[in-house]
Amino acid sequence: MHPAIREDVWALYHRGKFDTDVFEAMKAVEVAVRYAAKRPAKDVGTTLTRKAFDSHNGPFADMNADQAERDARAHLFSGAIGSYKKPHSHRNVVLDDPEEASCSQINCSVLSMRARREHAAASGRTNRFAIVIGGSLSDASASRKLTSLT
Repeated sequence: MHPAIREDVWALYHRGKFDTDVFEAMKAVEVAVRYAAKRPAKDVGTTLTRKAFDSHNGPFADMNADQAERDARAHLFSGAIGSYKKPHSHRNVVLDDPEEASCSQINCSVLSMRARREHAAASGRTNRFAIVIGGSLSDASASRKLTSLT
């Protein structure tokens, strides 16, 4: 599991707070995408992921992949945010299945890994990525919250 997700959600999972666990895991993905894509704090949710993975001019558009694959990547990230983060942001969502919660954490870890790889490819790096742990990029303390992952 991605360290940023594990650190933020593991205690929630063990306390049976599965809905909060899934929300926090997906929020970590959203924050990672925003940071990696260098998008402003006002870009949130599916709007953020659609811009980051826009198949024509998004920073993560892989022009070596065909159009359908680029569109699918945008749908993958937007669908995950729309399905797992958005509902928890706006209403009480009952999630009482530990298996579903742990699978959601794994999905978030995969998406976070994918965002790191997209960022590395876009910046010409292959082995390092900085991710913001908590907070937003508009925070004055955001630079202190960066953790370099190899």
